[in-house]
Amino acid sequence: MIKFKYYGHACFLLETDNEKLLFDPFLTGNPVASISADEVECDYILLTHAHGDHYGDATQIAQKTGAKVISTPDSKIKVYVIPTNEELMIAKETLRLVK
Repeated sequence: MIKFKYYGHACFLLETDNEKLLFDPFLTGNPVASISADEVECDYILLTHAHGDHYGDATQIAQKTGAKVISTPDSKIKVYVIPTNEELMIAKETLRLVK
């Protein structure tokens, strides 16, 4: 079963039995954030695009948790960039970036 946790703005967490995937972690300075960057636990951070209100606390969270950051080519934070149409396996599921 996949659990969904909404943290505010565009930030949410998908949690499987084995992994936690955090999307667009803009938490610090976000007036509607329901959790702080220091409280987040995750294995992967996925950034949908390079706006500050989406990549926000990605670096801090990745350094604290050891999470792998997965981003689009326009992102300012590049740990792993998914090329268009390449597949990546996470939590026994396949991710593919499409235009």
